[in-house]
Amino acid sequence: MAGQSPYVLNGGLMYTAEQNSFGIFYNVKGPTLQIVGLGLFPDVYTMPFHSLNASFNRTVGKDDRGSLKFRVSNLLGDDVLSVYKSFQAQDQVFSRLVPGMSFSVGYSYKL
Repeated sequence: MAGQSPYVLNGGLMYTAEQNSFGIFYNVKGPTLQIVGLGLFPDVYTMPFHSLNASFNRTVGKDDRGSLKFRVSNLLGDDVLSVYKSFQAQDQVFSRLVPGMSFSVGYSYKL
């Protein structure tokens, strides 16, 4: 069936101290049928995308009302790849998305 994967793996480790917390999280989803082929056109599958993300949070300020957050996404630098798959044929690239690694920094304050 389109959109379903044979497996999904999610995992994470989190460490929390008095004012700090650090987490690292992994996610992968198996090959997924993206487009159902018809006639001469083969099926298109989205291949597994290995996602490794990390986050760091620290409470700051008087009464710990402020929060500083830092996050890094796609530490592995994996690409999102979709391929044509057909019986007894070599896989051909349908599309490739190169999201790269991203960083974000944030600050929040509770009133």
